[in-house]
Amino acid sequence: MTTSKEIRNEPIWDKAHSSYIRIIYLQNGYTLTGYSKKVGQNERRDKSDLLSNWILRDLTNGYLDKSTTNPKITPIDRIEYYAKRGDSVEHILNLYYEFPEWISTKWLENKKLVSFINRFYFLLRNGKEPALIANELQVRTRAPKQDPLDFSLRRFSNMIDLNAYVVRLRTTSDLPTEAVDNFYRNYKEKHFKL
Repeated sequence: MTTSKEIRNEPIWDKAHSSYIRIIYLQNGYTLTGYSKKVGQNERRDKSDLLSNWILRDLTNGYLDKSTTNPKITPIDRIEYYAKRGDSVEHILNLYYEFPEWISTKWLENKKLVSFINRFYFLLRNGKEPALIANELQVRTRAPKQDPLDFSLRRFSNMIDLNAYVVRLRTTSDLPTEAVDNFYRNYKEKHFKL
């Protein structure tokens, strides 16, 4: 048997474990409350990135797009964002079509978030399309870059492959020759003992 929430495909918010709460105040007097986490899903570890991407979703969904043609979107008065830690809730900022309003001056010290908001509104004011803004500003998860001189893990199965890698480092990278030579000696000693 399915519940009404499953039938309507509404999100099931994890109100207890969400880092942020968002309240959209519509011009018709209604409000929509959302949470940054759904039940059974994880949030981003970097909470500034989590909030930034959520704001971008609000834009692409039409809530922060003043010229949206989506008939399902009612014009907004503002969107309020709150940080949630346990039972305490802190009002961070309000976003309007034309400008942000920082409610907690403490959050102005979060340079990453402030920079994002400033770039976000710069692009909005210059008439950039919401999809282009989201594409430009969205924080994507990237694999950590591997140190090319890390010899702690075995990455090459034979000396031919190791030699080819070292030749490539010498010809295409800007790494000092001494560092490449040191990597070669250490890697060979650790993984190809004769």
